[in-house]
Amino acid sequence: MNQEHKREHQRNEAGPDPTGMSQRPEIVIHPSGEAIANSAGINQQPGTVIERSRPFQENAQVSEQRSLMGFPSARRDSGLLGTITYSLHTTFLRRNPPGESIALTTLIDAPDGYGAIESKAAYLMGEHLEKSCGHELAEKALLFRNGRATIDVAEGIRSYELSSPLEWGLVEADIAARRYARSWSGNRDMNIHVNIYRDYIALRNCREGSKTFADTKRDEMVDLRCKAFNNQQYNRRIDIELITSQDTIRQVVLEDTPSDMTDTGRDRFVTLIYAKARRLFAMCVHAQLGMKCLKTLLDDGHSDETFLEEKHRCHHKCRGNFENLLHWQGSFRAAEFIGCGTHQDLQHGVVVPVYYFPKTEDEDSILQEDHSTGGSAPENPKQPLTWLEAKDKSRCGSGAFSEVFRVKIDTDHHGLEEDRTVPFALKEYRDRPQRRGRDFQRELKILERLKKYPHPHIVTHLATWTQDSKYFMLFPYATCNMRHYMARWTFGPPQLRRPTLWLLEQLRGLADALRTIHNLSDETDIEPQSQLTVTTKVSGWHHDLKPENFLFFSTQKTPHLERTAGEGTFRIADFGSGKVNTFRSGSVNTRSPNGTPTYEPPDQKTEGATSRPYDVWSLACVFLELLVWALFGYQAVQDFSRDRQANPSDDTESFDDDAFWHIPKGDRAELRLAVKDQIRELRERILEKGAGPYQDVLKLVARMLNTDRQTRVDAVHVWNALDRIYKQANAVDLEIGDEDDQLLTNVASHHSPSPQLEQFIDLYLSASPPSFLSPITRHRTNSWNSFTSNRS
Repeated sequence: MNQEHKREHQRNEAGPDPTGMSQRPEIVIHPSGEAIANSAGINQQPGTVIERSRPFQENAQVSEQRSLMGFPSARRDSGLLGTITYSLHTTFLRRNPPGESIALTTLIDAPDGYGAIESKAAYLMGEHLEKSCGHELAEKALLFRNGRATIDVAEGIRSYELSSPLEWGLVEADIAARRYARSWSGNRDMNIHVNIYRDYIALRNCREGSKTFADTKRDEMVDLRCKAFNNQQYNRRIDIELITSQDTIRQVVLEDTPSDMTDTGRDRFVTLIYAKARRLFAMCVHAQLGMKCLKTLLDDGHSDETFLEEKHRCHHKCRGNFENLLHWQGSFRAAEFIGCGTHQDLQHGVVVPVYYFPKTEDEDSILQEDHSTGGSAPENPKQPLTWLEAKDKSRCGSGAFSEVFRVKIDTDHHGLEEDRTVPFALKEYRDRPQRRGRDFQRELKILERLKKYPHPHIVTHLATWTQDSKYFMLFPYATCNMRHYMARWTFGPPQLRRPTLWLLEQLRGLADALRTIHNLSDETDIEPQSQLTVTTKVSGWHHDLKPENFLFFSTQKTPHLERTAGEGTFRIADFGSGKVNTFRSGSVNTRSPNGTPTYEPPDQKTEGATSRPYDVWSLACVFLELLVWALFGYQAVQDFSRDRQANPSDDTESFDDDAFWHIPKGDRAELRLAVKDQIRELRERILEKGAGPYQDVLKLVARMLNTDRQTRVDAVHVWNALDRIYKQANAVDLEIGDEDDQLLTNVASHHSPSPQLEQFIDLYLSASPPSFLSPITRHRTNSWNSFTSNRS
């Protein structure tokens, strides 16, 4: 499946996703089918649905707004700018049958503003729903739940929340910046596809039949329940907010006003509920507890912040209903993950709105993301998965202390990523009562320390929580680990500039990450009881560096379709064997959990202690395998492992692992013969290919593989050496192959940007541009001038 086909598949399959913003316009569908959008500053008439795409054009008002924002008009000019198409995706969650959604997608004209989007979406939904399920909309209001927008270009998809005019302005600014950045770089045929997603729900505004209004709302709460990863049910935050509007609260209170409450007291009661107890109100309605019970709870000082217990029961006669409230309160208090790196101790019964997200067996679809709404995992209608089956198919890693699963979080309950639809990696600690808490706390300690020193080549946690003596950590989801990367991707010819610089940049970045881990000190402390100044140093170490613990995060839109290495970043992950240690100058090394025997140095066996040099050895082993992969291919990496397992001589102690060292009988540790032979073969291949920078890297790796811990180079030295190698390679031309010749031809075939575009780009880049423009900065400051002038 080619890349263009894959992008088209994404556009057709993508659907709206819950986001939950503060301003939520209410769209009322009138019997005539006319739709009116009511929001802050919005009162738009229904728009006209355009069943075709057209080049982007602006009216005078939008053009003036862009000029005020510092962006030139995005009007098509002199053939420099490509075509922009807009797709409107709307969904409506039906009540009968529960959980079923109606999805509509159409191409529309370029919106004149956020109000036009609301009007067109409302008109589209109203026109369709009146025909297909008009009986469901009788005496109901169609409410806006959430919205988002995606900008789909060749480099990838960028996602935005879209529930206010300000957010639509950010989308338009992004589009304008992308178009001019690409036109400046010489790409005159760039096409942009903008997907606009709107999600709606219909709720009754009066009671149903002979039911009370409270019972009507209770039925809606039951119908809107979602399922989480442990098969628990919960109500989403946005649905609770929509159901507990001030009008709804007033109608329920009017039906069930406590006998001793005056009209003024009733109004105050409604205001108090809306301000402090909307969730508690929903819980009471769901448990069929009257407003008298709710008033008693409020008078006792309870609110939405209170986690109720049996001792808080309002009246003795309400025991059964109150027990029902306690049973379901965790469903109304589903956990939320707002700030990155936060820890929560969750009460028993609180639902975590996470669901398992299995990977497909088809490699072409392995990284395709689901954009469905709600909190339940997508299911195959022919073979629906139970939550245990989904858990098993979502497992993507397993270690001595924990298991890792591919999951998603209800987008209404987290703000951990800019694109709330992305999957995450959930680490669940194994059920080991004696050690589980200690394992969790040890890893959390080093991760929290690393949070103070964010590094692009280190994976740190996004959230952690404990519940019922179980421990969980949430991490970004990677494309794959280094082992799988080497097996799936091929490295370009080593004499080419781009793949060589990319690999050197990764080696340098990983060395800098290890340098950061090894030095986590804030300042020099003075011991109060000592007359001397003692340097107190905080240091961490990983002690399990191996290809499986280096995760690759691709920057490609469809990395599973690419077969050439590059366009991404390796990051150090899994600090389950790591440790943070505070020691004074002159202190001795300590013991910590050992890592994988393959990449373990001889330090533990020869000296009985481990520390930071342990990681340097392990990193050298990984670097050596990367060089073998780059110069010989992944099959050579596998052969190298088998060669290390072969017994090189009769006088060597028996072993059955593939470590990089061995201890001859009665002698000290030394490199295995297979390692020495591999280094020699690498040296010969480097000379044959003329790939000079790799020769310096190989010499450094040999110094890192020093079996004597005392004289082994440290992470600072490794980073300094790789930084020097990278800068030298970046400054000196390598042999140019067909790929780079074509790149130079493309660059030279375009004119330099006009002074107006230069001024615009300088203005935009000086105002903290988004990450997608970072290649432009590097291109302008380094590559463009030096690369083209050297070749000319």
